[in-house]
Amino acid sequence: MAKKPLLGMLLVSFLALWGCLAPPPVQPKLLPTPSPSPLHIEPWPQPTPLAFPTPTPPATATATATAPPATPPSGPKPCVPANPKAALPSSLTFTAAMGGAVQQALDAGMPLQTLNQALQQAQLGNYPYAAVEGDFDGDHLTDAAVSLIDPHTKTKPPQGVLLVFLCRKGKFAAPLVFQEPVTDRAWGAPIIHFAQDLNADGRTELVVSSAHCDPTGAVCEERYAILGWRDGGLRDLLRDAAQPLPSPVSSVEDPDGDGIYDFIVETGNGQRLVWHYHEGFWQRQP
Repeated sequence: MAKKPLLGMLLVSFLALWGCLAPPPVQPKLLPTPSPSPLHIEPWPQPTPLAFPTPTPPATATATATAPPATPPSGPKPCVPANPKAALPSSLTFTAAMGGAVQQALDAGMPLQTLNQALQQAQLGNYPYAAVEGDFDGDHLTDAAVSLIDPHTKTKPPQGVLLVFLCRKGKFAAPLVFQEPVTDRAWGAPIIHFAQDLNADGRTELVVSSAHCDPTGAVCEERYAILGWRDGGLRDLLRDAAQPLPSPVSSVEDPDGDGIYDFIVETGNGQRLVWHYHEGFWQRQP
């Protein structure tokens, strides 16, 4: 039994001695930690800001009313200065009007609207227009057309004349006279339907007609003319009219907006007749 304690002591001594003689434990060699490379980030493109227009403040009513136009209105210049005090002679007759009274009123500066009303009140002016203005010869000066009726004629409608006064050197020249010739039937004074530039040539055309009615005035027929400036004068530019036309109603239309108008007549018997402008004339379409 005594040997066991002795062996234990020897074993303890041996282990202690081994601990002194044993090499120290090997420490693990640590690799140097690499420095992290900087992270390269592409910058995000900045969006291009949208360019919104600067809002324009609405114009006030006062500003709109008082602001002058950007461009002056186009149109012929007056032949003579307007004179609101100019008037026709009192007790005017058809003969006196034909003899120069209308021309004198125009040269005195009587406005066309005033002349129109005065002639109709004197029962000398035709309807719907007794006097209209336009630039018939294209010289950029205001001309005048006047349709006079003779109230003493017994026909229906009454006979009369169309007078066209051209502006010449600051006054109105002696008129061009248009009158239906005397035939087996009496034609009334030329009726002014339209006075406007119908073919975009810068000159005013006149659409006129003359009517003949039966004694009762219930059945009428008309024949038309489109008076336009050609070869130094006013000519009838209406072709293939197949006239006279029964109880017609006329109109002008620009269907394609090119400034050149068609001439249209609706007749009392249900026809719709159309004339197109072509090579200087209004020609009937089949």
